[in-house]
Formats: sequence, C-alpha cells, structure tokens
Amino acid sequence: MNSKMQRRARAVGCALMILAMLPRAGMAHPKGTLRIADPRLTVGAWLPVRGERFGHGASLALALEGASGRHPLGQVRVGADGAFADSVRIPAEAAPGAYRLVARATDGDLVAGLDVQLSAATAAPRPEPMPNAMHEAMGEPSAEPLELARARNSAVTAGAVIVIIASLGLGAVLLRRPATLSYDRS
Repeated sequence: MNSKMQRRARAVGCALMILAMLPRAGMAHPKGTLRIADPRLTVGAWLPVRGERFGHGASLALALEGASGRHPLGQVRVGADGAFADSVRIPAEAAPGAYRLVARATDGDLVAGLDVQLSAATAAPRPEPMPNAMHEAMGEPSAEPLELARARNSAVTAGAVIVIIASLGLGAVLLRRPATLSYDRS
C-alpha cells in the first residue's frame, strides 16, 4: 500500500472512531414541551402545567431554577400519549425574580424548560419601574428580564469537544501531507 492510501485509510479510521464516540441520539431522553397559561407567576399560587412529546410512562421532576436557587415543585408521571397535565404550588420561600421552569428525568437530565418571572404575592399595586436611563445613571438594577444561562446536557458538550479536537487533529494531518501538483510539460 502506498503512502497516499495509508493516509486515506488513517483519515477514514479516525473519522469512524470519532463517530463511534459521539453520543447516540436514541439513547437520550425525548425532549418535550412545557406549557403554562402565563409566564408571570406569583409566590404561593397554584400553577397548572401541561407537558407533551415526552417518553411515555416517564417520571419527571418539575422545579423552578434561577439565580436565587432551585425550588422543587413535584413529580409528574407522563401518560401513554407522551403528555401530562398537573397543578403545582409555587413555594412561599421562593424569592421573586427570573427563573426557568424545568422538567428533569429521573437521572437529572433536562428534558424541557420554560422561562418564567416570579413576583411576590402582594395586595398593593406595584410601583412603576424607573426608566432604564435613570437606573444606569444610578447604578441600580432595572426592571428588564434577567437572561439566565441554559443548562446543557454534559454528553452534548463532551461530544462537541471531541468533534472540535478531532477536527483540529485531522486538519493538522491534512496540512502536513505534501501537496501534489501534476501538470504536463510537453
């Protein structure tokens, strides 16, 4: 076997090894969708939650996750149709702010999420927020929603890192091979 064929065989072998190491999509939990009537929630209130497109018969843990902590809301069981409907109570100890309503599988994998805003239960009307320019001048927080980093599956992150490293390695191999130009000098 000449050196050109050996290089090609190595490149194909590396590509097959990389594909074999990537996580299988079929092994992951089915990603579903959470639905609520209004993303503005109140501390202590009941929240009707519906879910669909989950794995049938799965048990999911619902929780609010945000900068001020994680607040478990309860467990739900998915029906044979891949859907569920339940009501959960927002914990009284949850601090107002931006949260993510999440559904996690029994092994902790995130299978659905939804951004929500939690406010305190008050009878008095809320005061109008200051304009953003005043907040910036005073160095105070504004009423703008907080952007939270999304939780990611560690298998997806590991797969992406492996693909990046393999791509760099394959690129280095291809750059090291000598260029062959053929032209006729007749």
